[in-house]
Amino acid sequence: MAADKLEVPEAHTFLLYSASGEIQTASFPFIDNIYCKINIVHGKDWLLSSGSEEDLTHVTKKTRGSHNHFVFNHPFDVTYKFTNPFGWPQLILSVYGLDTLGNDVVRGYGTVHLPCIPGRHSLRVPLQAPESSSVIQSLSALITGKRPELVEARVFADESTRQLLRMSSTGLPYVELVMNVAVKDLDKFGFDVGTIHPASDRFPFS
Repeated sequence: MAADKLEVPEAHTFLLYSASGEIQTASFPFIDNIYCKINIVHGKDWLLSSGSEEDLTHVTKKTRGSHNHFVFNHPFDVTYKFTNPFGWPQLILSVYGLDTLGNDVVRGYGTVHLPCIPGRHSLRVPLQAPESSSVIQSLSALITGKRPELVEARVFADESTRQLLRMSSTGLPYVELVMNVAVKDLDKFGFDVGTIHPASDRFPFS
């Protein structure tokens, strides 16, 4: 009797990436309350395995005795399978708050690539807010309380598009976050992230 043909399972051809952490604090001058929308964008070769790519923090107020310090301590956690490091995930932060008229307005956008080096990372994300493109629009914003806002925050992750936007960073606002990163099998596919300095301005897989 002929022996049954054994099925040999195919070796997996994807890599694994995991990032978990929290949005810790923010610094904003001249503002009393803010909250933050979280989005993570990536290339077409990345598949979300667990976690959420969209989230919303609670509204937080200035800490007592501080002029511009806010505390979130909001957790996030994502795990991806991917076949190509191109399009490495970016975290987009959209910060909103109430103005003096009680309108919910955007206070700033910020983006940063998720770290590619395994381990614990502390990041500071600078924020920028859209500006009116004309004097008339600026006057209209003052009267109506409607400030310029991006229709889709994801466009802020595109560097070529971001350079075309008119933005300001009055008061140098920022958001601070920490995250723990784990990467599996990058070395088996010929990638060596250990030689990349974590503070480098150039990201290797953009």
